Amino acid sequence: MTKLTDSQASQHADQQASEWFVLMNSGKATEQQRQAFVHWLAQSPRHQKAWIQTQTLWQNFGQLDTADFPLPKAAVKPAFFSPMRSAVAGLAIVLVAVLYQQPFWYADFYTATGEAKTITLSDGSTVELATDSAVSVDYSSNKRRLRLHHGEAFFTVAADATRPFDVLAGDTETRALGTAFDVKEEDGHVQVTVYEHSVRVSAGGQGIDKLLTGKTICYQNQQFSAVTTANLAIADSWRRHHLVFEDQPLADVVKALNRYRRLPIVIFDGSLKNLAVTGLFETDNTDTALQTIEETLAVKVRRLPGGLVVLSGV
Repeated sequence: MTKLTDSQASQHADQQASEWFVLMNSGKATEQQRQAFVHWLAQSPRHQKAWIQTQTLWQNFGQLDTADFPLPKAAVKPAFFSPMRSAVAGLAIVLVAVLYQQPFWYADFYTATGEAKTITLSDGSTVELATDSAVSVDYSSNKRRLRLHHGEAFFTVAADATRPFDVLAGDTETRALGTAFDVKEEDGHVQVTVYEHSVRVSAGGQGIDKLLTGKTICYQNQQFSAVTTANLAIADSWRRHHLVFEDQPLADVVKALNRYRRLPIVIFDGSLKNLAVTGLFETDNTDTALQTIEETLAVKVRRLPGGLVVLSGV
């Protein structure tokens, strides 16, 4: 076998890094492919350097947030590219898709990874956007209609009997019948929680006419869950820059933490995913959460160059 020169090896690593980047951001990576990526990354400092350079390239092109790998949600996702396609061609094509999906193209208001923002609308209503969230606003003389493209938002609605206040998220529509409610959309899963008065939630000809204060409902796979009682203090902890977990699976905790990280935490050992986690963590210091997880669970935290974190068994 012909040995690659240093230059050739670097070019090969750069191409592999580009192909991994495309796959990891395609939304189509399997668990096996994610583990293969972590293995590839750990094989060589050259691989790690190539990966960091690829990340830096994308950040320079638009401050791409890569929390948990998938790109910010939009109607179109970049397609899967064959590993045989050249890195240059792949990056050129994906660049168009990435730029198209950046929230500044399709949303009136948005937040980056780790950012929160409160918007006061023209009628006095407010929208509090959680990290990595995007919303569009469509006001007219007879309606107030908002679209939560992805992420989570807390709505405090100003009274206006002549203009209904509706929030679209995924396939659901939530109409305010009172003052304050929260909507979360993630990968087609929509959750609505009421904090004051009530809302009407509907989708696909189904729904509930009056979801009351302290109640929550979810919509996924074209059906609604049962109405349950929400722990409002925990549910809106993100508004106070906290994440609170009570016996939550480690996989769910990592998913929540990754919304606040530019590079993700990856669970390498699938047997760890159901470990129960209880704790209160600061959203602006996820490393402290990692330290707590390592100290209280049978988990080893490995930090790779560039900010990627891998969790494995001890």
